[in-house]
Amino acid sequence: FDNMKTFWERQGYSKVAIVDAQGHSGGVWILKQDGNNFDVQVEDIHMNAITFSISLGAWLLMGDFNEIIAPGEQRGGNFHQNRADGLISVMDNCNLIDLNCVGGKFTWHRNCRGQRSIAKKLDRGMANLSWRLSFPEAFLETLC
Repeated sequence: FDNMKTFWERQGYSKVAIVDAQGHSGGVWILKQDGNNFDVQVEDIHMNAITFSISLGAWLLMGDFNEIIAPGEQRGGNFHQNRADGLISVMDNCNLIDLNCVGGKFTWHRNCRGQRSIAKKLDRGMANLSWRLSFPEAFLETLC
């Protein structure tokens, strides 16, 4: 993660809080763009979660949210609307917009012996309206 840390620092961001990944799983980074006039208060850090509050400004969340929000974001397996509603509720309560994504449709795959494989879009980017208006051409690209 040192390379990623260096990359974001060169883009003008500084660390607020980091929970390192365990192997290929987990990991949460909260970065703040230098010079922005807002406050980030870290309230609690756990193994795979950081509880924080942001007072104002443009902001973006990206990462593995370990949940999908629509049946079209998975192939195989069962869609659980009640679990999707949890993430949708967070997005609504925080006024977050799901960012456009190009490239591969799914970001997580599991092959099951003797059964159909399962694929889901677990990784996503979400931003508030202020961020979206500041970066109207921004998009995410799935590399797998």
